[in-house]
Amino acid sequence: MRFGLKMPGLTDAFFSIQKKLILIFLVIIFIPTAMSISLGMWFSLERLEQGLQEQSRRSMEDLKRELMHYESRSQNIAELLAQSKEIQQFDHPTGIREFLESKRDLWYTAIVEVFNPDKKRIALSHTESGSIDAYLTASTDPILEQGLGLEKISDYFLYPSGLTLKSMIPIMDMSRLELTGIVVVTYPFNDRLMQAFKEQIKAEVTLQWNRQGDIVSSIQQNHGISLTKIWPTALTDIHSLDEIQTRSGEWIAGRRYTTSYETMKNQFKTTIGIFTVLVDEQVLTHNKKDTLQILLFSAIMVFIIALVMSYFTAKTFTRPILSLSRMAKNLAQGQWDQPLPVDRADEIGVLAKSFYHMQNAIKKQIHNLQSMNETIEKTEAKYRNIFNNAHEGIFQITFKGKVMTSNPSFLRILGFVSQKELRKSIKNFKQIYVKPEDQQKLNNLLHSFGIVQNFETQFYHKNGTVMDVSINAHVVRGKDASVRYFEGNIQDISEQKRAKEYKTAKNLAESANQAKTDFLATMSHELRTPLNAILGFSNMLKKNKTLLSHEKESIDIINRSGRHLLMLINQTLDLSAIEAGRVNIDNMVFDLYGLLDEIKSMLGLIASKKGIHLFFECTAAVPRFIKTDQMKLRQILINLVNNALKFTKNGKVCVRIGTKQDTAIPGKQSGQEIRLFFEVADTGIGIAQKDINSIFLAFEQASAGRHKKEGTGLGLTISEKLVTVLGGQLFINSTVGKGSRFFFDIPAGMVRSNSDPLNPSEKEDSKTGTHKGYKSEVAGIKKKNTMFWRSRSMALSPAIREELKDAVQQADMDLINLMIIRLKSEDIRLAKKFQALAEQFEYGKILLILEKEHHIDE
Repeated sequence: MRFGLKMPGLTDAFFSIQKKLILIFLVIIFIPTAMSISLGMWFSLERLEQGLQEQSRRSMEDLKRELMHYESRSQNIAELLAQSKEIQQFDHPTGIREFLESKRDLWYTAIVEVFNPDKKRIALSHTESGSIDAYLTASTDPILEQGLGLEKISDYFLYPSGLTLKSMIPIMDMSRLELTGIVVVTYPFNDRLMQAFKEQIKAEVTLQWNRQGDIVSSIQQNHGISLTKIWPTALTDIHSLDEIQTRSGEWIAGRRYTTSYETMKNQFKTTIGIFTVLVDEQVLTHNKKDTLQILLFSAIMVFIIALVMSYFTAKTFTRPILSLSRMAKNLAQGQWDQPLPVDRADEIGVLAKSFYHMQNAIKKQIHNLQSMNETIEKTEAKYRNIFNNAHEGIFQITFKGKVMTSNPSFLRILGFVSQKELRKSIKNFKQIYVKPEDQQKLNNLLHSFGIVQNFETQFYHKNGTVMDVSINAHVVRGKDASVRYFEGNIQDISEQKRAKEYKTAKNLAESANQAKTDFLATMSHELRTPLNAILGFSNMLKKNKTLLSHEKESIDIINRSGRHLLMLINQTLDLSAIEAGRVNIDNMVFDLYGLLDEIKSMLGLIASKKGIHLFFECTAAVPRFIKTDQMKLRQILINLVNNALKFTKNGKVCVRIGTKQDTAIPGKQSGQEIRLFFEVADTGIGIAQKDINSIFLAFEQASAGRHKKEGTGLGLTISEKLVTVLGGQLFINSTVGKGSRFFFDIPAGMVRSNSDPLNPSEKEDSKTGTHKGYKSEVAGIKKKNTMFWRSRSMALSPAIREELKDAVQQADMDLINLMIIRLKSEDIRLAKKFQALAEQFEYGKILLILEKEHHIDE
């Protein structure tokens, strides 16, 4: 039997040992020897380099003394010239120039200028061969202004062209005690001055005066190339030095220098330049070269000696090791019957015997492993088949939520097609729990009991749907009894749960429906029977001619209240019948305009009181007389308009009615059906998108309705159901802060009649069969009452006035009748007017009268 082991080659092993022995000898012999030689050379070079640095610093001190000497010299020359009688008494510039020319050998590289009191240069003397214009003193130079003020100045001045040392002395005619001129002595820091410094301090001198690297130096230019280009390491920040700074090994124009930097400051302690002294390192360079040659020669000799010694020593060790390497290679190829390769008494012989015993032990272990592998493969194939084909989802998951493994059914239940997709989508198994706390609950149970059965929870499917699952799991522990992970299976029980919930809900619904049916049947009988008796007896009493007038009025109130209560009961039963699916549609022909006028009279005063414009508008295509269920349409429109007024603080509420196509239908005949479109739009607070889907549910209100604490949440629910009963569907568009728009369309029969008492503007055109439509508006402002009665004082107590207003606004007929009876004790005529208006449902006119402060119009 062969194993997939790659043994190193014999030659490779041999050379590996030789390399190690060579390295040992190198470490022991070569490296210490080379290090001792190197350290000795390094100390010598270090001392030489320190000497060069010290020489550079001494040269810098010499340069500073030279600068002080030149400063003193410039002052002396200026003082000498200013005090000379030749300059003080000469009246003509020519004489001064001749005198300066005769003395020019005194100032060497200096430039001497003489100015008259008008700051005009009258004499100039210098020894420079090149151009000196950049260093001359301009008439606008502040130094001249100071000279005219009899000041003496000696300082460094920085100009765009370079740095100069200037000394200025005013010229005084002592005989007349007046200023006759100014003497200025200038030393420009140019190449010539740098050469003079070099000769004095025996070192190269360089001056830099700005950040751009402008340099003047005693070092000769290299074939016309600027020194700044052949000295890349020059220090350019003139403000970065606080004291002398020394550097070694700077390359300038192909040579190495040790440099010392020192700042140059004027009398105001302002840094205006950097002086650099450069000492040639040619001696140090030669010494380093000789040292490297000696070190290299020594290293080569030591290396050759170590290499020869290691070669002969390695042969003693490599022969037996090579034999053991062959044996190991043959073992890797499955040769288990090899003889003992080396018979020695030293450590290598012991190693060879160990190899031989290991060969026999491995041979026996391999035979045992082959038998075990065959058994394991058969068992694994059996359980793998069960694992892959199980109907339940089998899994192994850590307590941190990582899915270790799972079978195909587990993937199918969760909606995945592969393990890779599952691990990519689910980083933590906690994220598929609908209730994350269920994972912690499952983990706690497993930690406490070690096993969990029929644990029900909800998972998110891959497509986002929620599914019910049942989990059976147990804890898997390691050899040290520590919890490693848990494994088990899951089942999708969504169908079973839905079937069970459906059955339970069905039973509850049937029970509730039966209870409601029984209740409605009982209430219908119990309420209608006494009401019929009340209405019957009230009609009989009205025929009694012996009754007094106030008694007749009381009987009328009883009769009207009974009819109103009976109507409310019928409406309540109708709404209940809608939910039970037993609603009846009572189609009748009615005046649509009259219905709109009635709604306007009921709700117009509310709009007027709140300052809201209430508009009613029908297009020309809408017939005045239609056939549909008037009571249901009336209730729908009242609910929608009242709801719009309730949630509108200012602006308007519009009720628009048109046909589905919103076009006139000429020639339509009576009895034909059209589809009417109704819209109620407001500019109120609007409805949030999150509330739109729930406002049509029973007892549900939008957040604004809950804050206002008005209504029961049934108005829109009833309206939506009634629209459905009438053959339409109620829709809503709403934007928070801008308003809402409710709209629906229902079928209606079209009725034409030219004999109806219509206003001239409302009658149909005999040729086209159309009319001008309907428009009406309740303005959002209080207007003076224009009813055709004469004014008289109104003596109503505030309590009755407010209670009657509340009753009318709530359209509570019983409470309105009760308040009218109380009103008769105060004003019988006003009570009769209100009674007549209430019978016609003219609630708006009642509220309009009550809104007046102290009078009504009779």
